Amino acid sequence: MGKRIEKMRKGIDTLEEALADTDNAIVNADAVLTRADETLERAERGIETAKRTLPKAALGLTLVGIGIAVAVVIRRSRMGKAAAQAEVLEQPEEPVPPATMRDVARDAGDSDVGDLADAADAVESESE
Repeated sequence: MGKRIEKMRKGIDTLEEALADTDNAIVNADAVLTRADETLERAERGIETAKRTLPKAALGLTLVGIGIAVAVVIRRSRMGKAAAQAEVLEQPEEPVPPATMRDVARDAGDSDVGDLADAADAVESESE
């Protein structure tokens, strides 16, 4: 009977250890759930704050955008007035024809270059 009592005591000790481990697991799970609950409460407060501030931020960005647009329009208007006062008109650019050998010779004022230009013109006229 002494062995049987020892065996029961070991079983009870094992059961007590299992209960202690289970109790620790429950306490740890409770701590995790408490932290999760606190996190959710913070998130809810953040959402409420965002609901209040987001329309204000959107309104502020809209006002800034309108201000920038007005500034651009005013600037363009001033530039247009300044151009009109200075009578600056935009004219399309005309393409500049390439310089011929004769033009180069005339600009240089050198007779040797003029002779070369005449020779080049003669070669061009023969090839046509």
